[in-house]
Amino acid sequence: DFGPPRILVNGDEVRPRIAKTYELLAYLMTKEGSAATRDELLAALFDARADESTRAYLRQAIRWLRRVLPDPDAVLTEGGRVSFAPSVSVSSESTRFEVSLAQVARLQGEARRAATLEALSIYERGEYLAGVRSNWSDERRERLTQLAADARYEAGELAFAAERYDEAAQLARRALADDPFRETAWRLLMRVANVMGDENGVVRA
Repeated sequence: DFGPPRILVNGDEVRPRIAKTYELLAYLMTKEGSAATRDELLAALFDARADESTRAYLRQAIRWLRRVLPDPDAVLTEGGRVSFAPSVSVSSESTRFEVSLAQVARLQGEARRAATLEALSIYERGEYLAGVRSNWSDERRERLTQLAADARYEAGELAFAAERYDEAAQLARRALADDPFRETAWRLLMRVANVMGDENGVVRA
């Protein structure tokens, strides 16, 4: 889901005819238990429009999600809720990115720096759900951007501690590209410039 959205089933891409199916799948994977009520789906995917047209479009998106999966019973619609059957295993790049960053917090030093960069490589495959615009996707995109900026800054600090000064500066700049008001990243740039003997760089920062 970083870059143009794609659905892979056992490694092979499948293509539903309705673009909303991609967003439906992405949204379900952000919910606990990969389940949501129809009202939640209408609010998220259609910006709270709950007329007959949006309900019909949601039904079509669900139908196409069922059609592209190998088991037609993989998607359950019971009691006004949409969910995956317990036997279905689903994952996304964005959820793997979040899980990877959570696991990084248990590490220290060089192992933490390397694991953070590996997690960031997932995020850097492209914009989250490129081309999709809705309130929930915009909010999730912003959250992921903030997580990436935090991770880049932290990796920059670890790189600085390991005397990888060029890498530290690059990571600080990338964090600032996402969050120009991150004072700690500006300070990191100043420290890198100072240790490199670049007085003008300190002043510029």
